[in-house]
Amino acid sequence: MSELSDGDDSQDDVEVSDDEPSSDDGDVDVIESHSEASSDSECEDSAEVEVDKGPTYRSKNNQETWYENPQRDTEGRRAARNMMHITPGPTRYAVRNVDTAESAFQLFLTPPLLQQIIDWTNKEGRLVYGHQLADVDNIEMNCYLGLLILAGVMKGYNESVMSLWNEENGRAIFSRSMARNRFTVISRCIRFDDAAARRRTRSTDKVAPIRDVFELWVKSFQDCDIPNQNVTVDEQLVTFRGRCPFRQFIPSKPGKYGIKIWALCDSVTSYVYNMQVYTGREEGQNREVNQGQRVVLDLISGLEKSGRNVTCDNFLRA
Repeated sequence: MSELSDGDDSQDDVEVSDDEPSSDDGDVDVIESHSEASSDSECEDSAEVEVDKGPTYRSKNNQETWYENPQRDTEGRRAARNMMHITPGPTRYAVRNVDTAESAFQLFLTPPLLQQIIDWTNKEGRLVYGHQLADVDNIEMNCYLGLLILAGVMKGYNESVMSLWNEENGRAIFSRSMARNRFTVISRCIRFDDAAARRRTRSTDKVAPIRDVFELWVKSFQDCDIPNQNVTVDEQLVTFRGRCPFRQFIPSKPGKYGIKIWALCDSVTSYVYNMQVYTGREEGQNREVNQGQRVVLDLISGLEKSGRNVTCDNFLRA
């Protein structure tokens, strides 16, 4: 035994196994046959089952467990209802209609949507200024919306129009794209619905001024992309301190004041697939029961039985 122990470890294992007499005892045969015949399969199974789970997260009631690393399904083949049968990513419509930056922008601000804004803006302009105001056309409306986006990109959303169009300290691209007075006139008259008819009917819908355009805008999101297997439902506070009947105050948010929007997003690409504006409780209306469940079911409309996983916080859980 001393000679064997002084030798190489790997050689010791081989010599010991060879020197052990083979026995006809059934127990030994079973053990040997099991170790030889199924050693490879056991190694493969253990390698597959014992994966790195990564950090583990527990719910507040300790009834749910989440792993950071994906886990292999050990119960066999996944059910058909839990499998996606469509490839996620840009749709054929989006790929076929995009070849420039302008065409990509028009996927979300579609020509029918833009034309609706132009029509209602011109109608409001005639009511306010009469026939002295020239109608806004497609090119001018695109220029106006582009300047609004550019003001945000240049961190000029808190600057006044006078400052943006200032010849000395302003942005040269603004004054060269559109006259300042024309910009303020369009800002005064821009509308997203028939404002005159809405004033007569006094609709109880708080989102009525933008309802049609907002739904067309959200539909353009769904026409351009197919979400991945994992989607998330959560709230977002769009910072806004102006006059609005459904402005919310959430002290935990950085902006605190703004418009609350429920959003369904792709967990992989962060792409927004569906949205819903929270308008608060109507005056004299009872508190909504199971609001979280209703919001989730509304946002996942069209994705039922598609094999996707929906993640949300405790408030939105059914």
